[in-house]
Amino acid sequence: MYKFIAFDFDGTLADSKEVFARAYNQVAEKHRFRKIDADNVEELRKLPIRQRFDFLKIPFYKIPFIAPQFLAAYRAMLPNVTLIHGIRELLESLTAEGYRLAIISSNSEPIIRDFLRTHGIDSIQDIYCSQNIFGKDRVIRKFMNHHGLKPSELLYVGDEQRDIVACHRNTVAVVWVSWGYDRKDSLGPEMPQALVDSPAELLQFLRK
Repeated sequence: MYKFIAFDFDGTLADSKEVFARAYNQVAEKHRFRKIDADNVEELRKLPIRQRFDFLKIPFYKIPFIAPQFLAAYRAMLPNVTLIHGIRELLESLTAEGYRLAIISSNSEPIIRDFLRTHGIDSIQDIYCSQNIFGKDRVIRKFMNHHGLKPSELLYVGDEQRDIVACHRNTVAVVWVSWGYDRKDSLGPEMPQALVDSPAELLQFLRK
């Protein structure tokens, strides 16, 4: 029985694709990285995250330096980030059914809290964020240790291949959602416990 359901933020709860691309392109122009545009966005969605950085010509060593610039640009555009259709109802249903809810994300906690406050969502009990885009497995482990959770007591819901990898490293069950950043054909051998196409379908999965 799951005690906690933890969600990714961008692409899973929040529809931030357009804002993400605009914020990234501001940084890309400054540093002369390859930009995201209508011609390459679908190609990027097929690639694992490390290959995306290669495609966009971003050296790995620069990521810690450009991340604050990206988050500042993203936060300035936060009013344009919307809630995924059906998520409000999903969170309300899960809370009513006794689940405890959290967010584990690579975004920043102040940005996420601003978004939740703006949209009147108060059912999220914990927000854990990773400053390292490749460090979500460690944050999941920290979250579990803080709450004294066994792997079987946590379900993670995310939209990227790296979410699945991070959960597998902690033997945590994971559900992948199709409405986010990664395409299904980018998952490779890293398969989740379930793949869902809508928040309503996620609720059905949990009720089985």
